[in-house]
Amino acid sequence: MIRVPSFQLPWQHSIVDLGTLGGPTSGIAINAFGTVTGFSYLSTADPHHAGVHAVRYADAAGMIDVGVLPPGNVSCGNGINSAGTICGHSFVAESGTAPHAFIANSALALTDLGTGDDVSVAFDINDHGVVTGEATSGVSDFRACIWTSGVIRDIGTLGGSRSVGRSINDSGQVAGESAIDKPNETRAFRFTEGQGMISLGTLGGVNSSAYGINNGGQVVGESDTGPILQLRSRFTDFSLFGTRDAFLWTEGIGMRDLGHLGGGTSRATAINNRGLVVGSSTLSNGGVHAFSWTHEKGMIDLNSLLPLFSGWVLIEANGVNDSGQITGFGLHNGAQRAFRLDPPRIVIKSEAGATARGAAKPMPVPQPAQPIAATRTPSPPPQPASPEERIGVVTHYYSHLSVATLRLEPGTTLRVGDMIHIRGHTTDFSQRVESLEVNHAPATEVAPNRDFGLKVVGHAREHDVVYKVRP
Repeated sequence: MIRVPSFQLPWQHSIVDLGTLGGPTSGIAINAFGTVTGFSYLSTADPHHAGVHAVRYADAAGMIDVGVLPPGNVSCGNGINSAGTICGHSFVAESGTAPHAFIANSALALTDLGTGDDVSVAFDINDHGVVTGEATSGVSDFRACIWTSGVIRDIGTLGGSRSVGRSINDSGQVAGESAIDKPNETRAFRFTEGQGMISLGTLGGVNSSAYGINNGGQVVGESDTGPILQLRSRFTDFSLFGTRDAFLWTEGIGMRDLGHLGGGTSRATAINNRGLVVGSSTLSNGGVHAFSWTHEKGMIDLNSLLPLFSGWVLIEANGVNDSGQITGFGLHNGAQRAFRLDPPRIVIKSEAGATARGAAKPMPVPQPAQPIAATRTPSPPPQPASPEERIGVVTHYYSHLSVATLRLEPGTTLRVGDMIHIRGHTTDFSQRVESLEVNHAPATEVAPNRDFGLKVVGHAREHDVVYKVRP
């Protein structure tokens, strides 16, 4: 644990560097007592081959390695409840292509939750020990599911073939996203026992995703805002969209656009029981900063709450508890580190013998520092070795077309003939770029900050990271 010796004004928050197992780290979820789970790479020199492990951070013990399901060497903690039980996923094949959902009790004994057919990922766990996530089904696609006492149950879709559960509250309500019965369209959903899955709509576009839910049933996530751009490619017709904004959905009110920090794109990843929302947003200069949002103050850049001369740049906020403690990742003196941001005058309780209940929710998916792309979630793609250059992210994948839409980061280009490597928490494949398509027409080269289509040889997922393999 590294506490920052910086000058702090009364209104400023304090920040804790949660440490490292040897490489870049990220905080994904936080419980009522300020205990955090997430991941840490095991090496800075060669993080791709050294591995990445789920971690648990508590003030008394610092960062602890949660471990992996053998024989793999990659795992991630995605959720943690008030009892300190962690859920996540761990690759059980050395090839890194077969994740299994797991839970780890307070003694960090890991239990494999199994899969529907082949792979599974656990994204959140409530205070009753009920887990939600995704698993492959009999039709070889991912389906939202719930594990109760270790027994898995498919909770269905909104009419399409794929769905994922990303967050669960103490009443057992699940928030996530599902394909619908229209090609290439997804909707954020809320699932309630006895009612089933309902669509939460969009902010005017065709796609939305939900990442967090509180005990009041309020849901946060991101949604297309439009306008829709119809692209006709040599593969088939498909749609691209404009910006995506963070949203707050409340029953009886609907979906509210939470805005952004000037860059036109934002994503809300968690909400506590008091209505405090956290996430990340692009800036007008192309960067990405973590934010908080309340009804009273609107969206605030979390970096504005830091002590002076802290050495931090907060990039993504992934979890928040009812005390207002926030976890995520940022750059601390240039190194990627998990953080916990504590409000002024907070009293941090110990988990031992405590009875308070948490309202923590992560999201979806840990990621290295990157501009916002269009989902999950959040899960950490292992970082490649030096011969590869990170150039962008996958913004959408059309499984029936084997087509991915990508967006390049500032200062990068992609040309026909380049070799690329696409990685995510369930993705790992390389290919040569045979063709590109931008605005209805074939292209030989694409520039940054534009969506474009690419035929891919493997199953890509939103927020997968794209690397260019240097010759």
